[in-house]
Amino acid sequence: FESGRRLSCRGGEIGRHKGLKIPRTYTSVPVRFRPSVHILFMTLNDLNIEQFLSVIIAHFLAVVSPGPDFTLILKQSVKNGKKSALLTSLGISIGILIHVFYCIVGISYLISSNIYIFNMIKYLGAIYLLYLGVSSLGFKVINLRKKNSLTYGNFENYLQNSFLIGFLTNIFNPKATLFFLSLFTFIIDSNTSLSVQIFYGIWMSLVTYIWFAFISIIITLDYFDKIIIKYSTIIDRLLGLVLIYISMEIFYF
Repeated sequence: FESGRRLSCRGGEIGRHKGLKIPRTYTSVPVRFRPSVHILFMTLNDLNIEQFLSVIIAHFLAVVSPGPDFTLILKQSVKNGKKSALLTSLGISIGILIHVFYCIVGISYLISSNIYIFNMIKYLGAIYLLYLGVSSLGFKVINLRKKNSLTYGNFENYLQNSFLIGFLTNIFNPKATLFFLSLFTFIIDSNTSLSVQIFYGIWMSLVTYIWFAFISIIITLDYFDKIIIKYSTIIDRLLGLVLIYISMEIFYF
């Protein structure tokens, strides 16, 4: 070895110390080669802006339009408060991911081509909305039964779980099913990469949660609090009637 010569940091060496080569003790991975950043870069590179804008507009119009999800958030806010409504919002947003999943893996074709499977989803959704509506009309009686009956309480608590209510209402909503079947047929085609389809799903789930969380927070503000406390029973029963009407509409849809 020649003394006095400084060795390059490249090639697994960081210098010279008393004539000995000291190996590099760590390896720095450039940002452009990190897996997560690389996948994100590929996704954005494959993104069709025109298609993305179409997805944004179509989904936003669908999510803000009055329907079972919107009615349910109002009902939860009035009856159970902000925390319950936020959990229901989360359940709805996770339900969006289920719709996106079956469209990506091809189950959507099975649903759209088999009238029996579609009708099963439709009727399950209608029955569940009917149950929520009827329970709203007599929720004070149900609460008394829950206090006085151990056998009745467990199943009723399970069905009244805030997250589960939002999740089940969304995945069994036939209009949501038809929306995603149409979206993944006419806007998101087979040429769209898998990473972009997953990105669209996460985007729609996030926007759905933000919208319904916003509604939950607005409805439970102090400004509306006095009105809600004063008329909570009437409002809850009116929203229950709306859910019953929606369930009847789905039955004959």
